[in-house]
Amino acid sequence: MLSWLKQKPMYYWGDIDTHGFAILDQLRSKFLHVQSLYQALLQHKFQQNLRLEQERIYFDFLVEKLDVI
Repeated sequence: MLSWLKQKPMYYWGDIDTHGFAILDQLRSKFLHVQSLYQALLQHKFQQNLRLEQERIYFDFLVEKLDVI
């Protein structure tokens, strides 16, 4: 098991559909602290009525915002 991941912040980066929720559920069965962007989207944290397509977000932007690597 990748127990060291239990000490790291984890974010779900996938589709918000039935398959995506199934993946998130599987992740959370092992790592309870996994966060998704769903609540941030509902609360319009990034932009009003934003439709987030993860494929359109540049990796450099992600690294900067999450302060990783």
